[in-house]
Amino acid sequence: MNRELDFSIRTVHEAIEGEIKKEGLKPKPVQPIEAPVLAEAHTAIYKMHRYYARRPHNVFAKLIMHYSNPGDLILDPFCGGGVTVVEGLKLRRRVIGIDLNPLATWVTKMEVAPINIDKFGALYTTWIAEVAGQIESLYKARCLECNRDGVAEWYEWSNVVVCPGCRKEIVLGTARKKGKGLFQCPNPQCGSLVEPSKCKISPDRMLAVVVRCKHCGTIEKRDANTTDIRRYEKIRKTAKAALKVHKLHVPGDLFPDMDRARDDNIFGKGIKYFKDLMTVRQQISCAWLKKKLPRDTGNIPELETLWHLYSSTLRYTNKFVFQSANWQSGKPVEWAGHNYWLPFHYIELNPLPYLAKRYAAFLSGKEEQALNIGSFCRFPATKTPWKELQDGATCYIINQSSHKIPLPDGSVDAIITDPPFGGNVQYGELSDFYLAWVKDFMGLKGLSDKNFEAIETRHSGFDGAKDRSHYEQMLYKIFIECRRVIKSDGWLVLTFHNRDIGVWMSLHRAALRAGFRLPLESESQNRGMVYQPPVQNYTQTIHQRAAGSMLGDFILSFKPVQPPARLEAIKEQLSTDEERDLRLKAEEIIRYHGGADETTLMTGLIPYLHERALLHRIAKYDLKTLLDNGPFIYVSKEKKWYTKDMVEESGSVKMRDFIPAEAFVQNLVHSFLSEKHSASMDELLILIYSNLVNSHRPQISTIERIVARFCVKKKMKGMKREVYVWNPHVKTPDEIKRALTLQTAIDFGSPASLDHNAIIKILAQIALKNGFSVHIGVTEQHKSPDLSALSAHLTGMEFGLPPEAFRIIKEIDLIIFQGSTILGAVEVATSISTFGKAVNNRFRNLLTVAPNLTITLAAIVNEVDLDKAHSELFMPANVKSGLAGSVLLLSTAHAVAEDIFLNKVLKGR
Repeated sequence: MNRELDFSIRTVHEAIEGEIKKEGLKPKPVQPIEAPVLAEAHTAIYKMHRYYARRPHNVFAKLIMHYSNPGDLILDPFCGGGVTVVEGLKLRRRVIGIDLNPLATWVTKMEVAPINIDKFGALYTTWIAEVAGQIESLYKARCLECNRDGVAEWYEWSNVVVCPGCRKEIVLGTARKKGKGLFQCPNPQCGSLVEPSKCKISPDRMLAVVVRCKHCGTIEKRDANTTDIRRYEKIRKTAKAALKVHKLHVPGDLFPDMDRARDDNIFGKGIKYFKDLMTVRQQISCAWLKKKLPRDTGNIPELETLWHLYSSTLRYTNKFVFQSANWQSGKPVEWAGHNYWLPFHYIELNPLPYLAKRYAAFLSGKEEQALNIGSFCRFPATKTPWKELQDGATCYIINQSSHKIPLPDGSVDAIITDPPFGGNVQYGELSDFYLAWVKDFMGLKGLSDKNFEAIETRHSGFDGAKDRSHYEQMLYKIFIECRRVIKSDGWLVLTFHNRDIGVWMSLHRAALRAGFRLPLESESQNRGMVYQPPVQNYTQTIHQRAAGSMLGDFILSFKPVQPPARLEAIKEQLSTDEERDLRLKAEEIIRYHGGADETTLMTGLIPYLHERALLHRIAKYDLKTLLDNGPFIYVSKEKKWYTKDMVEESGSVKMRDFIPAEAFVQNLVHSFLSEKHSASMDELLILIYSNLVNSHRPQISTIERIVARFCVKKKMKGMKREVYVWNPHVKTPDEIKRALTLQTAIDFGSPASLDHNAIIKILAQIALKNGFSVHIGVTEQHKSPDLSALSAHLTGMEFGLPPEAFRIIKEIDLIIFQGSTILGAVEVATSISTFGKAVNNRFRNLLTVAPNLTITLAAIVNEVDLDKAHSELFMPANVKSGLAGSVLLLSTAHAVAEDIFLNKVLKGR
């Protein structure tokens, strides 16, 4: 969202008036947002410095525009990486960002603070000129091409452990990996499988070096030689003296016993201090960079930005950096996860090349700030910031816990935030790595204060451990303050994701107790809960793949109410019936989607729980517990949950003739493209996610599969992006006509129009109505309680059939009989492939094992498939065997017409 600052506007009020002319003013209270916003990747301003779990900027921009007017006061009590603050200022709102974590508020401040870019550039140039020589001398490496010293861009290192079996050293970077966390001892007389975390540790070994030669211009990767190793050993042995002589400071902060220390086995890998997360050479390099940073007691924003640039580079100068052929084309991957994971095979980067890259990123970020925010960002300059926010100041950043907010009652127009997701991200613990090096710049005496952090830890037994009750209680205290400061017509809007139902319970209990509730069904179709698809590029990050994470978010819109719910009135368990109904809902979702991943299940279950007033009542409850105790099975290859009848004994997933989610997506896309002729993927996703909500929201893979199957990409004249059109080769005029007749609102309270199970149900009801009995295929009975209720329950003895014949009979979609006489067998095929399976497998096999069975065999197909089905049925082999003459072929439209079905299938025998 580019909004170039009109530099002719001289006051904040004029800037706000200019934005009002663009947006207009909306009456309050507004209705909760109903449709998702397709997430976009981070822009330059958010790439200046790392922060954890930032939300998509354009989503928050949309929320700000929807829930507030230009000039309104927006509060973010968990400001984190600053998205609400940045986007609020772009849209000419006054903003307040609060966070307990000092790194969060520093990052946010640096994103929005206006600076003189030329002055910043001059400071950077001077700084690098003073320090480049010292660092290059640390990274000398011989160029094999011209035999002169070049500069190492990076070194490859490996952990080394001692084999418990033969006592020989194992260099893990070259050892054969034999499974997760297991390596094979390379000693041919041993060959033991070794778990490094249980071995004695030896010093790390240098394996290779990438050299850039400034003499001949060669860039080469070569094995580390004795000179490389000797140079490093000299640096290591003389480090203490060098630090003293040059008055360099390397922080000595101990790595505390905390959640991430246990999750990532920090102490088991020999880490005692934060500095141990760097090589000795990196420690000295970072100390030189810090020593040469210009300092000034005055409030010079360009200088603070330079310190911030230094801080951002620390992400690259540590032992978390690794290489992977699957990431960044094999280039070093900087600290990637929300953890302290130390790879066995890591990369030691020379900070200078990456400092230059960070400088370029900072320039881009500050240029974005100048273009879209400029001098509209004005911080309070006195000890009465609230007064300044009434006239002149527009941005107030506060480093403290939000359980005490320094604002008057009823002063905030909207609260838009992204609270912590239980124990997903340990913000304070992760920030301490940076704070150990930059706390003096920030005026801090120590690392981050975690006492009031609104999180839970996954481990206990150490100072600072927090349980679920602490998380909920801190949210409650913060929401109480939010309730106090928000206006009566304002909204508390937050994005949230976690697949642990218990975390959702804590959030909703805290909100209810504080005086907030989600809107009623009469107030919002989605009950104030909108699923927000993720940024596609980020769905495979380490954090997104970690336990506890979901793909995408919910946008939750809470309105202030009186009185708040009392804690003792909120139950914390489910009855047996409620738990059964919850599992039935999970089964419905799984069957609707043909198998569902955890994100899809949570997307459907959370609104269901809220609608039934269950969401805030369950404590210590997670999705896996719910599903493990039901008729479900997790197929790890598919990363989805299925009902047990959907999976073969071998563990493979059974093919399904009809998947409702796919049918609805297909109908929506076809209907939309029939009218609009073409659409971008963004337009199709908005269409689908706006119409198919909550438990009916299709999985991303489903949408991609349907679009790829039925649409083609096309480059339209005058358009930069490709669009999709319906593929003319997958439709006929009859299909178009039929699809158009189905362009009515989808009723999710009844079966999809003419779907597989619905057709079987109609035919069974026709037969029953006319005095016949029916048996419905056991697979279909498992899928639908309605079909099971219609079906007779047979053993096979009723018809005097051999076991082999009854084994086939009981799987046929519909058997119609009278007394002990079978009259007809019906297979409903929703595609040519399933038609072939019905005819060539079930019907052929049935006639083979029961050749004297004289019944009508009927195959029902979509009208558009009749010609193809006829061709397949009358293949020479089927004609020769007599199968073609034994099968009656009907279109769906004819089959569900009572008179035709009776005359053709039953009375026409």
